[in-house]
Amino acid sequence: MKIFYIFFLLPFNVFAQAPVNDGPCGAISIPVVSGSECTNPTAYKWQNATFAYEGFYSPTCGGFSPPNSKDVWFKFVATSTNANVLFSQAYSIPHDLSAAVYSAESCTFAYEYFGCDDDSGPGYYPQLSLTNCVVGQLYYIRVWQYYSSIDSGSANICVVSEPLGGANQVTGINTKFPSAALDVNGSVKIRGGAPANNKVLTSDAYGNASWKVIPFPTQVSFGAYIYQSTAPLITCCSFTKINFNEAEAAGVGNLSSGTFTAPETGMYHFDAAVTFAVTQLYTDVSVRLAVSSSDNILLASYETRENNSPVSTEKTLTISNTIKLIAGQKVEVQFQSNNNIQINKVGSAGIDRKNRFQGYKIN
Repeated sequence: MKIFYIFFLLPFNVFAQAPVNDGPCGAISIPVVSGSECTNPTAYKWQNATFAYEGFYSPTCGGFSPPNSKDVWFKFVATSTNANVLFSQAYSIPHDLSAAVYSAESCTFAYEYFGCDDDSGPGYYPQLSLTNCVVGQLYYIRVWQYYSSIDSGSANICVVSEPLGGANQVTGINTKFPSAALDVNGSVKIRGGAPANNKVLTSDAYGNASWKVIPFPTQVSFGAYIYQSTAPLITCCSFTKINFNEAEAAGVGNLSSGTFTAPETGMYHFDAAVTFAVTQLYTDVSVRLAVSSSDNILLASYETRENNSPVSTEKTLTISNTIKLIAGQKVEVQFQSNNNIQINKVGSAGIDRKNRFQGYKIN
């Protein structure tokens, strides 16, 4: 006689046991702790969770995705008009959980959706702060992993009956689950303190708020050339100021007789070019931006130099620098040579001028 053995290969998860609270009718009761602190929360752990039936309003946060999200259920009975559901890490492995709250007379009655939360608690745990609860009303808590493929998890879960105290106290306007000390869902209007156009609300070091006018930076720019008739002859052998006195399109605001005066403290950029003729061998030339105080004391200089400049009918030295100035400090262009030098007179009026002094305020 032959004996045949028949083996059936079944998927492993056929034998996987879903948690007792896999659906709302198996929800685990959580006692409500009187007060605002929970020093000994209960640790809950689950695995092989599945998606509960779709007869409930789907949560709108935490990546909830029916029928993919694997949820477990808890419940509590409100003992006051406030209820705060607190989550925290229970074991060595943290989880990214989300939670929603419903109210119902029992697990078989219609559910009223209160809302959900994702990361208002510590780490990636939710925290639910309910107000206007009905004393004696049954509330259901739906918990799931943010990543819908995960069917296990764990958390310390505790419900307290009073608003969170101290640094954790929260107040919500148009939101059932405030996640900050003041959580406003909507626009904010502050009438006190003399608000007005172009004012911003600012704070001092102690958190006292006041309305301030927005400090728009001043727009500063200038540009000037040299009149042909006033192109100077620079004599040996000291730095001589060049008087740029023909305004270009940018104007000559804050520039007088070739000297720029900073109207306010800030960073300024300057460009200058000086064109001249070299008539003798072994001529050393240099051009600089000279920075002086309001009372004409030289503070700093920025120089471009050329030694043994060859004989030429037209030679140009340029300089460009960004300088921090205090309001009232001055900047001018100065030229020096070890021989007499004639600043170039060629060029027509306007942009063809070859000697120029330009600048603007950066910030």
